[in-house]
Amino acid sequence: MRTRAAKTCHVARPVSQFSTAYSLGSNECVRLQFFSLLSESDNGNLILQGTQVKDVVIKPDAPYTLLLDKHADYIAAYGSKKDDYEYTLSEYLRMSGIYWGLTVMDLMGQLSRMNRQEIIEFTKSCQHDCGGISASIGHDPHLLYTLSAVQVMFYISIQVDPFHTLFGVAGLSLLGDEQIKPVNPVFCMPEDVLQRIGLQPDLLS
Repeated sequence: MRTRAAKTCHVARPVSQFSTAYSLGSNECVRLQFFSLLSESDNGNLILQGTQVKDVVIKPDAPYTLLLDKHADYIAAYGSKKDDYEYTLSEYLRMSGIYWGLTVMDLMGQLSRMNRQEIIEFTKSCQHDCGGISASIGHDPHLLYTLSAVQVMFYISIQVDPFHTLFGVAGLSLLGDEQIKPVNPVFCMPEDVLQRIGLQPDLLS
């Protein structure tokens, strides 16, 4: 589609690019995407050139409720057909995609449907000698996908961090929680242990 604001144009100089419009019909809602270039003609008028793409059609009888089971089925089955066109094209962000999939399945209470062992093996196969992790097998390591891999392993492994668990419990003690023994803030150890071994901190006055 080409729309001209000027009748003639001999020289066009690019000015800027812009984006999206919405069209509401009587029977459907259509999202119109314009990949457009706004150009300036030699007489100062503007020319809009672009291609209209209709990518979404919402029918009047479409459901208005969120069908969680359908969404969960789609995510759980995604990637089961490794030769799928859509799956193949998303290889460059595979690791982040796994994290997004795990997150949404967790939000829907369907995390147990994900193939834990397959995800762990895939994540390990993407790690490089430098320690970094890539988006997929055969790709270069990248900070973004290393972060995604760490987040993936959190969902899959749910490993307890004793270091920060200690700090959390010690903090509750220092706040006066009577269910927890008094903690010495200098050594981050129970006071009764320090008394038993005869160790007391030297405090500056």
